[in-house]
Amino acid sequence: PRIGGPPSGVNIAAESLAVTGTYALSVVPYGDAPYISRRPRPLDPREPEDMDFAERRRNMVESQLRTNKVIDEQVIAAMAALPREQFVPKAYRGVAYMDEDVAIAPGRHLMEPMVLARLLQEAEIQPSEVALVVGAATGYEVAVLAKLTSTVIGLEADAALSQLAGA
Repeated sequence: PRIGGPPSGVNIAAESLAVTGTYALSVVPYGDAPYISRRPRPLDPREPEDMDFAERRRNMVESQLRTNKVIDEQVIAAMAALPREQFVPKAYRGVAYMDEDVAIAPGRHLMEPMVLARLLQEAEIQPSEVALVVGAATGYEVAVLAKLTSTVIGLEADAALSQLAGA
């Protein structure tokens, strides 16, 4: 079987390309329904000078969290207050608020905002509780939890990642 394309014998007459986040989506005719191929594309490492991270953070809250059953106001406030772009390598700050996992090291990712918010909401974290994060990476989840509870312990085995925490 072929990977990344329609099955053999399919006549592809046209292709359109849409780019979203770090992926290129190819939509091609496939019988009566379009076939969508999702393949990674390289990120543009340039950071625009006029990038408004506060506006991107507001958009993340309104279009990714609130529209996806995140209703816990403490979780929303915590994620709205934290500059997520400071928890990713500089080359990836332009995509810090996209609705996908963000690569922060080989094999390591910053969790998609909606997924993190839904997990925290389901945990029903109380201010008096202690939270432990194993595999804290750059510390974003630890920072969010610190807004929700009095004590958070973050453990990270990768010294390079822990040095990026909040950089």
